[in-house]
Amino acid sequence: MAKRKRYLNYEYKSNCTHGRMICQICGKKIEHGMSYRWWETSDAYLSEHRSCTEDDPTWKQLDKEEQDVIDWEHSYYKALLEFCNKWGDPDEDDIYLAKQWKLKNGETE
Repeated sequence: MAKRKRYLNYEYKSNCTHGRMICQICGKKIEHGMSYRWWETSDAYLSEHRSCTEDDPTWKQLDKEEQDVIDWEHSYYKALLEFCNKWGDPDEDDIYLAKQWKLKNGETE
């Protein structure tokens, strides 16, 4: 007999597998590329589809984190393109000088 859940792990649009990859709620197979949560028992790895566990607030947190990354990347690449359009593509000397300036001014990122 399986023990109680230890802790939940989340796979967000993942190609990883844990155990038999059968949802404990609906009994259907969890396919590659799907989001699911899983946990380990002393007997097996058990999984549940995201669609079967939408009430779990961690999914909203993961959605927000993914959207934050997308928004950051969008603003970063937009700024990079604006820079290149105005000043041209940076060369190795430009990158070296920028890193030296950052170090001189105590910036770490």
